[in-house]
Amino acid sequence: MRDLPGVLVRDVEVETCPNCGEGYALPRIAELHRLVALALASKRGRLTGAEVRFIRGVLGLQGKDLARRMGVTPVTVSRWENDKEPLGPTTERLLRLMAAAGTDPRGFDLAVLDRVGGEPVPLRAVARFDGERWLIEGAPERAAAGEARV
Repeated sequence: MRDLPGVLVRDVEVETCPNCGEGYALPRIAELHRLVALALASKRGRLTGAEVRFIRGVLGLQGKDLARRMGVTPVTVSRWENDKEPLGPTTERLLRLMAAAGTDPRGFDLAVLDRVGGEPVPLRAVARFDGERWLIEGAPERAAAGEARV
């Protein structure tokens, strides 16, 4: 399962592999990944390297593919993803638009692009499965103790 940067998952049964002890059995995982990517595209503050890598993965792109689409080198994408170099404001806006268009752009507020700037700020959210669909809620600081972070 792809890491969900800054997302606390709750209200879902989490199972581990009996052989290796790793992995999660989450329902409708692709839907959750798309929803988290949209939350990342919509958040205040700059994207972190882990968040860039997550969005790239949700879009189904390798580093070289993202580099080509954004007009940069694969080395530049690697630097972004490893927090060695920040995305410029224009490339960050493009990545956020790609994330929104690759997920469900109806939930994307274009005004968020006006707020891109400053230091990277990690997403802090709670993902909850209500039995039918995934929901992204406020910050995990409000979450009850003992919930699994993924």
